[in-house]
Amino acid sequence: MSRQGKTWNYIGMIAVVAMGLYALPKLRVGEGASLPTLFAIAWLAFALIILAAHLHRLLHVDEAKQKELARIRRMRKWQQQQWMTGQKRKMM
Repeated sequence: MSRQGKTWNYIGMIAVVAMGLYALPKLRVGEGASLPTLFAIAWLAFALIILAAHLHRLLHVDEAKQKELARIRRMRKWQQQQWMTGQKRKMM
């Protein structure tokens, strides 16, 4: 990940935490099953999803997946080249 990408992830995390700290005292959660409570729960859920996405990118959780996809793309390109030149494919 580039340095600029990491910076944007840190800025995004700081923004989500700041919004959460600002909004949390104003959200009405303990009023039973009312519209303000449902809104508060939905808002908090979205904020947590966004925070988790930024952490996911910063911790490089999907790095192995990207390497595997790159390997598959290289193999497909090789197979297409073999087919175009008329050579037999190797079975793996």
